[in-house]
Amino acid sequence: METPWHTEDGISVIYKDYIVVGDVSPLKDNILKDIEPKLNIDEELALNTLKKIKSLKKNNYYRP
Repeated sequence: METPWHTEDGISVIYKDYIVVGDVSPLKDNILKDIEPKLNIDEELALNTLKKIKSLKKNNYYRP
């Protein structure tokens, strides 16, 4: 799934009930509190991407 944030061609992977979001959400709070990551090409685009991910209501995989 396309998830632009710090590059226009960013992607996330959906597998069953999970979505691997990578750098779109470096911290769990990015998605839980709608906080765009600081390294982005456009704050509004990054925030819209987070909202798109959140709307899928999947379990997010966060990097440790």
